[in-house]
This record gives sequence, structure tokens and C-alpha cells, in this order.
Amino acid sequence: MGRPKSAAASSVSEPSTDWDLQRFVQVQYPLSETAPLRVATKNHEAASSELFDMHYALELGIVLGGRMERLYHRHRRTLGPGQVWLCGAWEPHGWRVTQGPCQAVVVSIFPPTLANRTFPELASFDWQSPFVAPAAERPDVPAEARAAMRRLGRQLSESATAPVPQRFLLQRMLVYQLLLELPRAAQPTTPTLPTDGWERINRAVELVFRQRRYVSSSEAARECALSHKALNALFGRAVGVSFAKFALRYRLQGAASRLLETNDPVKAIARDWGFVDASHFHASFRASYGCSPARYRESGSQPPPALSAGTAARRNGESTTL
Repeated sequence: MGRPKSAAASSVSEPSTDWDLQRFVQVQYPLSETAPLRVATKNHEAASSELFDMHYALELGIVLGGRMERLYHRHRRTLGPGQVWLCGAWEPHGWRVTQGPCQAVVVSIFPPTLANRTFPELASFDWQSPFVAPAAERPDVPAEARAAMRRLGRQLSESATAPVPQRFLLQRMLVYQLLLELPRAAQPTTPTLPTDGWERINRAVELVFRQRRYVSSSEAARECALSHKALNALFGRAVGVSFAKFALRYRLQGAASRLLETNDPVKAIARDWGFVDASHFHASFRASYGCSPARYRESGSQPPPALSAGTAARRNGESTTL
């Protein structure tokens, strides 16, 4: 069920003061209800300069060899073999290799996948908690557990050679095991009002991810200490869509994932994901997916556009994420 609450990060240094939106490459991964994970092994022969990006996918990484530094807003952490980093949706972040050769395995995760995942033995386990916790409070792997975590990382890396479709099931199971092995994230303290743009964006995204109900722009604006108009302007600049569209698409994606993964009645899925009634859900679903929920369940249709209307920025077809 996870280890005791983690100790402080193993190595933290002074953060960069230049946290400008222009530094971040916005990346779109081809993730969906039917392809919820992307596993990539990255190799770097020497130390590198800082690189930055942001994306809708949740990110989980394990250092297999060498050392690297993960960069967050007002926080950075140095990691060695067997240590893990996590990033939330649309969270601006960066990295640099501090000791090469450096190898890491990186998992990009379609967020609704974790929101829908329940097991009878772990009905109350919050799979998203490590990703939405403040960067400085995210779990660090204790020294005595790093060898085992490194082995899990190597299994993830080697899973790329497994035949399809077994590969995808194996990767899911390894990700669940890894999240279970992490120390439990610290329980959130009484929240304070965010004081800058990045904190406000993260607070709004967390508000959506923490629950399945309808979250209005006005409610999110109050949580972020902004006016409704200012929130939408800020969210649009950073993410590429309004807060309202982001929140609706997340609920639709969560409902679509559940349509494919369960035999639950459509009415029950609509209710659990905060839609007023089945007709409201049908209309919203058809507008995004081009078909009814029942038809989508039957055919496993392709997903709608990602949660950003912005143009995906890539470098030579690859993300700058390690």
C-alpha cells in the first residue's frame, strides 16, 4: 500500500528565477482512451544544458544511471539511480543532465486513466495524488528502496520489446506497481491563495483533477484569486483553451475511458462524471467525439483533439522531455 511518508528531497538547490512562458515547448503526445501510456527510454552521454516543456500528459520518470536535475517552479531536485520524478498536467518543468552517461525511462500517462482506475483491494487509493501534490512535497524514494525501484524501471524499459497487446497491459501493471511502491504523498495542508500565474494554473488544473463533478470557471477563479476574465486569459495563454473547455474535455475523456473499460450503464457514467442528465451527456459527447456514447463503446472510436488548441511544438519529432 505504499511506504511511509517520504523524507525531504535528497538534494535541492536554488531554483532558476527566469520562469518565462516563452522558454517552454508545448508538446502533444498521441495519447487517448485506447492508447493511455507512452514509455520511452532516454540515453545521454554527457552533461546537458537546461531544457523546458509542458504537456497535458502526466509524467513519471525513473533514473536508471547517471545523475540529473529536475526543474520546477520554485523548486529543483537532483536525482540519481533509482529515484523518481513526477509532473502534473500542463505543469511547466525542465531538466538537465549533471553526470553522464545518464539513462532514464519516462512514462507519459493519459490523465483520465488514473482517475478511472479502481481495484476492490484499493478502493480509496488516490493514483493521481503524487502528480498533483506541490513539487516540493512529491515523494522521494528512500535510499534502501532505490535498487528495487531501479529494477522496476528496467522492466518498464524492456517492456518495449514485448509483443502487442501484452506490452500495453504489462506497462500498465508496472506503472501501478511503481505508484504503489512510492512513499505516500504528504496530505495537503490548508491551501493558501496562489500568488503567481503558474501557481494559479496548477491550482485550476488540480481542482479539475481532484473531482469528477462540474467545476465552473467562477469557482476556479475564486480558488485562484482571480476574476473570471483574468483566469480565462491566463489559462488561454498557457494551455491554449479556456478553463471551461479544458474542464469539460477532461470529464468527457474520463467518461469515454470508462465506456471502454467497463460495462457500466451510460446513465451511471454520465452521473459520475458530473453531467446533469443523460441527454446533456449525449449532446456534449457527440459534439466532441462525433458519435453517441453507445456507438463509441461499440467501436472504440478515435478520440477528439487534445486538451489544447495550441499548435504542438516539437523538435525533430521528439519532445525535449528527458
